Amino acid sequence: MSSFIRALGFLSGGVVTTFAAMILVLWAGFDGRKLRTDLVEHVRTHYQRTLRLDGPVRLSIWPRPALVTGRMSLSEPGREDVFAAVQSARFPIALWPPLGDQHSIVGANLEGLELRLRRQAAGDWNFKDLLDTTDAPLGWGLERVRVARGRIVLRDDASKRQIEFGDLRLLTDSLLPGTGGRINASGQVFEEGSATQAQLQISAGYQIGAALSEARSTAVSLRITGQVLGLEGAEGLLSLDSLAWQAQGDTGDLANARGSLRGALGTRSADFRMALPKLSWSTAGPTLERLEGTLALRAAREDSQYTVKLARLAPWVSTGGGLLRGEPLQLEWRSRVADIGNQGRLQAPLTIEYQQGRARLAPLSGELMLIHPALNQANARAELGGEAYWNYDAALAAPPPAKGSKTAVAVPAAGGQLEARFGEDRIALQTQFASLSPLIGSFSLDSARLDMDRLLAGTAARASGTTAPAAAQTDAAAWLPAKGSVLDGKLRLRELRLRGLRIDELQSTAKLADSRLELGPHTVSLYGGQLAGNAVVQPDGKLQWRAAAKDVQLAPLLADGDGAFPLEGLLSLQADLSAAAGDWSQPAGNLRFSLKEAAWRGVDMAQSLREFRDDVKEKRDAARTPLVGERTVLMQAQGVVNLQGGRGKLQGFSASNPWLNLSGGGELSPADDTLDLNLRASIGSPGPRSSAHDLGELRGKVLPLQLKGRIEQPDVRLTLSTPPARVVTRPASVGSAPVVARPAPPVAAPAVEAKP
Repeated sequence: MSSFIRALGFLSGGVVTTFAAMILVLWAGFDGRKLRTDLVEHVRTHYQRTLRLDGPVRLSIWPRPALVTGRMSLSEPGREDVFAAVQSARFPIALWPPLGDQHSIVGANLEGLELRLRRQAAGDWNFKDLLDTTDAPLGWGLERVRVARGRIVLRDDASKRQIEFGDLRLLTDSLLPGTGGRINASGQVFEEGSATQAQLQISAGYQIGAALSEARSTAVSLRITGQVLGLEGAEGLLSLDSLAWQAQGDTGDLANARGSLRGALGTRSADFRMALPKLSWSTAGPTLERLEGTLALRAAREDSQYTVKLARLAPWVSTGGGLLRGEPLQLEWRSRVADIGNQGRLQAPLTIEYQQGRARLAPLSGELMLIHPALNQANARAELGGEAYWNYDAALAAPPPAKGSKTAVAVPAAGGQLEARFGEDRIALQTQFASLSPLIGSFSLDSARLDMDRLLAGTAARASGTTAPAAAQTDAAAWLPAKGSVLDGKLRLRELRLRGLRIDELQSTAKLADSRLELGPHTVSLYGGQLAGNAVVQPDGKLQWRAAAKDVQLAPLLADGDGAFPLEGLLSLQADLSAAAGDWSQPAGNLRFSLKEAAWRGVDMAQSLREFRDDVKEKRDAARTPLVGERTVLMQAQGVVNLQGGRGKLQGFSASNPWLNLSGGGELSPADDTLDLNLRASIGSPGPRSSAHDLGELRGKVLPLQLKGRIEQPDVRLTLSTPPARVVTRPASVGSAPVVARPAPPVAAPAVEAKP
């Protein structure tokens, strides 16, 4: 045993002695200045790059032999711009086989790495020339790589995008051909021109081929947290069973990719999930199978979900390459905010010209269903058709236009046309987008005929004046694109029916900027007249509308719209209205109107004064209920209606004809079909052919009148006393003889008591 121990001791001592001798030889033969000069010259000669080292290359013995440098940098080929730099570097070197003038690097430990990778517009990377290591003064065979405090900038000249990885930490096993191991990396990611700022963690196994032109990764996992794609507090995970590539990446395949990303999108939570079982690519193009993605958006009153499916996409070999054709792409969605929303589906064959960076969906087909308590759901279904395109290279090639700039561009990022057919009705939409995130572009909406009354639940709600339930009221901003979006558009509706009204022509411009929607200036051909105005929907959903109308025929407008107003004629109007967010059925503001060829509906003033003649003489109060169809012809009328809470206050009212002047004001409630007006009637000189030819005895008198009751047929009261006395009225009989309303006997059963 002792002899064995002695032999082992001699062997160990021999190994140590041999190792020490090798270190001594290495130390004695090392020339750092010559190595530095050789490296600089080699890089200049072979790569046309400049290598700068602060000081000579040093040899460190402990804990293992390594070449050590201070700060060094490497330029771009033919330029002085820095391609890569490190604050300090340590390169372990091999002791075996025996060393000569060349040193074999077997690892890298880099502190403060800065690397600028650039993909040129033609597709080549700015490090392609460095892959050739022929006749290098140092041999490379990396068994382990460690990076601390690294920074990598990725720049794509074609897309003008720049992504930066900061605080990078990287650790790999052997990177020798034919070897494998694991790679772990972490850091921060930023994207220039966007709010993206996130933490990354990457873990994967790998196997390097015998040639460096091929490799395979397994069990790939990428985690991301932070602000990504506009999501606050985002959490994402991408996992792959395997990822392989050959021929320096020209061919490869991916197996079983699964991804998820969730976070806060404003006031909504967003949850995206994706699955792609198989993807492969070659020089002919990519092939994928069974792609499926789902996006869910939820808030306090919102529940929306969008699903896209593509069974297969593959190169179309008959074209000679460059074209991909897919089985129909399917999009399904449902979106609701409170009781308002829509759902539907679209499908279309997908064509991708990947060398030109274009994708197209045509022809589109599908259906759409609108959801609203006021809609007749049986008619609120539309057939969809059209086409869509996406120039994804153009979308990435330039930043979005500046705010306020023209949105039409030579090569739009996306666009298309969509047609919705509700039976005989048709709506056509055309779009062109310069940017998709944020949404910047233009659109036009056109309809030759649109009967909204067919879509509405029926005339009962319109006649009764009811509005949608409170649950259906919603913030309009929930339906508008995100802040930063800019959309310019044009609307033209050539025949529109809405709530019984007939609009012959509506034209308007539209602009959406930062969730503020402006409609106008808009013009409307309405019952022989014209209306022009401007409407604004604020981000909180508040509506503001200013408009002016001229020579609109008020009588047919009120008849078709079941409107309640006591006057008719040719209307000129100035409106300044606003409505609270979520409920536009009760606007507030002022309506300043004037009428020519006017008439008072529901009251014959001459007949009323005729019946009041004796009461005027006796200076007593009286009242009457007009007959159905009564009317007073007026030459003109004007006034201001102040709207508030569904009620209107008539102010500064005046109207006249050759023998009568009316002035005063009061309240109107179109929702209840009631009015309460206090007027002063000044009697002029009735002509012999006027309807008041027999009222000459009232000439020059100013009589106080009160109109109260239904707008179409109010009671007319003569109010000479203060306060008005209780009077009993009898309906006026049909005939030429006037009927005077006098206090009725208490036993007069048919009499109708008119409360003051």
